[in-house]
This record gives sequence, structure tokens and C-alpha cells, in this order.
Amino acid sequence: MIQQILMPKLGETMTEASVEKWSKAEGDPIKKGDVILEITTDKATLEVESSIVGVMKKILAPEKVTLPVNTVIALAGEPAGLSFCGAAAAALAGAFAPTRRRSASSN
Repeated sequence: MIQQILMPKLGETMTEASVEKWSKAEGDPIKKGDVILEITTDKATLEVESSIVGVMKKILAPEKVTLPVNTVIALAGEPAGLSFCGAAAAALAGAFAPTRRRSASSN
């Protein structure tokens, strides 16, 4: 089963944070208490620990990008196999990719 890893809300007034550095890579095993990333808020840089056990399946939020709290930043799952649709993961990952707008005059 795939579990979402969200940008945590670590204080009452916290509305956003940036991913400073991922401590785990895609494919790495994770367990409760492992530091999986560092985030930077307007007040501090903090380590974020995992609350789940599994494998880091897909990192969706790149480093140095500021995101609202409760945004899905990664997907974790069971160690054996990939139990989610690749197209769904690609769609989620696209939420963080820059987009190009076509002008009205271009075809």
C-alpha cells in the first residue's frame, strides 16, 4: 500500500516550508524515527522523521522549493514491488515541474 508523506505543520503559525535536503533517496528503506528530510521554515531548519515503515518510492518535491504545509512531498510503500500506477505518480510529480505556456499565436 502506498502512503503519502506530507509537508509537516510543525507549529500553529507555520503555513509553508522548503525542502532543504532529502536524507533518503528513492528505493531507500525507511522506518519510524528515521530522518527522511530537512525542511526550512521562516524560523528554523528542522529534521523531519518518518512516521511510517517501508521504502521511499517516489520523491515528488525537489530540494529548495517552498510548498504549503500538508502538500504531498513523497510516496512510500511496501518493500516488494511497486504497488501503484506509474501514471498516477507521474501526474503527482508533474505538479512540481515548471510549465511552459504557449502563446496564442504559436501552433
